[in-house]
Amino acid sequence: MKRILPLILALVAGMAQADSNSDYRAGSDFAHQIKGQGSSSIQGFKPQESIPGYNANPDETKYYGGVTAGGDGGLKNDGTTEWATGETGKTITESFMNKPKDILSPDAPFIQTGRDVVNRADSIVGNTGQQCSAQEISRSEYTNYTCERDLQVEQYCTRTARMELQGSTTWETRTLEYEMSQLPAREVNGQYVVSITSPVTGEIVDAHYSWSRTYLQKSVPMTITVLGTPLSWNAKYSADASFTPVQKTLTAGVAFTSSHPVRVGNTKFKRHTAMKLRLVVRVKKASYTPYVVWSESCPFSKELGKLTKTECTEAGGNRTLVKDGQSYSMYQSCWA
Repeated sequence: MKRILPLILALVAGMAQADSNSDYRAGSDFAHQIKGQGSSSIQGFKPQESIPGYNANPDETKYYGGVTAGGDGGLKNDGTTEWATGETGKTITESFMNKPKDILSPDAPFIQTGRDVVNRADSIVGNTGQQCSAQEISRSEYTNYTCERDLQVEQYCTRTARMELQGSTTWETRTLEYEMSQLPAREVNGQYVVSITSPVTGEIVDAHYSWSRTYLQKSVPMTITVLGTPLSWNAKYSADASFTPVQKTLTAGVAFTSSHPVRVGNTKFKRHTAMKLRLVVRVKKASYTPYVVWSESCPFSKELGKLTKTECTEAGGNRTLVKDGQSYSMYQSCWA
């Protein structure tokens, strides 16, 4: 048995050496196959195809070498511009501006809870052990408040007054009567013309004329035109009748006319012939009262401030509104 053992060991060693050589060769072949794949992958990588928003030459590249001795003004300016116009800067600014204010109040829940613990300290740990005993102490408490703005900042509200009317409108009738021979007349192109200025504005709902005969035997016919309507007149006859005028309305301050010829045949008139005219006019009656309406504009909450003073920016005086031809005035010591 001793002579056979070395031979067997030699065979085993030879087999192990053969296995190691084959593994090395396989690894070496694989290494040769993949050699250069890593560097080729890096060299052939196209970042613009794989990285969203990739820019090979961003604006920041001009600062990769550092800021020269000329100063960092350009870097500061670019930073300020990006903050003001870039989406990131806008988002941060909007978040800061729209952030709700932290209102510091002694009544805040966390402060009240702390004070409650202080007030109940004796019931929590007081006299609960041999080393615990009630003691009276004197101490000062300091509270710090941080304010976002100066409490003395002055802000202004504006108030403007305007005049309004309140009330209602009704209708009533007015009767106007005139004697033409008693009114001033002027001669225009062979006609006596009487002009009558209306004191009211409204619709003529009834018109009436009348005259007495002038001559018992002599017939003197002519036409009187009043409110654009021709009326047949004759000195031998009297008249008392209603008529429908061509002009249907009157306007306050505006004149209407009545006219007839100065001469008819051998008869010459010295003035407008005698004729009574009666008009019934439907007019609007307004009952209005002026009052003041104030409008206010404040750029802040008045609850967070206190009124310190007021001043008038638009001097007082009388103002007038016109409605339906009628004027309404009102005095105010200050209008703004």
